[in-house]
Amino acid sequence: MAASAVYGLVPATAQAAYQPETSGWSIRGDVTGCSMSMQFDGPGETALSLSKTLDGEVSITLTNTNWSTVRGQSYDLTYFFGGEAVSSSRSEGIVASTVRRGFKATFTDVEQAFAKSADLVVLKPGSIVDRLTLTGSSAALEQLNRCLLEIADRRLVSAIEEVKFADIARDPFAGGPRDPELANPGLLSAQVSTHPMARSGLSGVVEFVVKVSANGRLLGCDVAKSSGEKELDDATCATVLKYAKFKPAIADGGQPTAGEYRNRVRWSPPG
Repeated sequence: MAASAVYGLVPATAQAAYQPETSGWSIRGDVTGCSMSMQFDGPGETALSLSKTLDGEVSITLTNTNWSTVRGQSYDLTYFFGGEAVSSSRSEGIVASTVRRGFKATFTDVEQAFAKSADLVVLKPGSIVDRLTLTGSSAALEQLNRCLLEIADRRLVSAIEEVKFADIARDPFAGGPRDPELANPGLLSAQVSTHPMARSGLSGVVEFVVKVSANGRLLGCDVAKSSGEKELDDATCATVLKYAKFKPAIADGGQPTAGEYRNRVRWSPPG
């Protein structure tokens, strides 16, 4: 990231971690950039946020519970910082929540004015939109730029890690052959637990094997190891054939193929 992209930038090694709460401003960051925000007293309790991306794009957002701005609509607004007008490329209506509406303005050069000015006045033709005191904005902007440096550093570390391990597959076994998979284990377990045989007083474990076609259709069920109770053995295959759904096996070439699925069902009285 070029040094010119961040106002007041100094090398990351010389910076302490940014302070998320500074002079009444809240500083927050995510993977794309950082923002500083404050809510003000007054009609509708205006909230002001200055955001900056890692690419250097700066925008100011104002929202208020009284305003009726329309999402996406352009507004003719003028921004005065300490009495001096600063041009924005556009001012567009936003809906921040069910109770807050406002507008977002994008600027090419506003940080120095924001840092050194005592107030911000926003005008629309014929009226004042709002007048806000920018107390502590310089200190908060410094923390915002520290926030940007931290995010840039983390992104750089992540990029280095990606290059370092670029030759190691995330899952080297993905796409290889596999056996059929049960697609609805929760439903099958529920059907077993509510089956009349679960309340019969009989108990035991039934190991079963089913044949699954290349399109996931069951072709048959056999008891691989009996529980010792024929009723439980029969109930196992009957339940599997009626309720189980399968994903087909995958061959070496990645194509679905027929295969076998093996598992067990434990029958036990409730309680």
